[in-house]
Amino acid sequence: MRLDNILTRIRKEDICAEKTDKYILIVEDEELVGEMIKEALISVGYNPLLVRTGKEAIELFRQHRGNIEATILDYELPDITGEQVYRAMRETDDVPTLMISGHSSERVQSCIDLGALGFLSKPYSTKELSQRIGEMIASRKKN
Repeated sequence: MRLDNILTRIRKEDICAEKTDKYILIVEDEELVGEMIKEALISVGYNPLLVRTGKEAIELFRQHRGNIEATILDYELPDITGEQVYRAMRETDDVPTLMISGHSSERVQSCIDLGALGFLSKPYSTKELSQRIGEMIASRKKN
């Protein structure tokens, strides 16, 4: 399925986003997956920041300290693991984080134990992703 076909299936009520000056950090090394997530977030009013490596994620997270509202973090990255990224981010700020992976949830359980809000196994639907992002944003606003 082409990216534009996927995006036409995403409805604004799936996330119910308000316009915001905050960012959502996407850490995904697979180009098509990262772009799909980014375009989905843009289409409902979020400001996504997309990076492909763990080290880039940590650097960008520190640069935008306090302005990142949530993180979507792939566990398998080319340089370091998602767990290493998550631990480094938590040293700076505790933002809602959704772990994603093509592997079993057992591999990301340590991140969930540390406070990550959940796990999505690839492949996942855009509706499923949208719902989880909405839950993350809602949890951040309550805190």
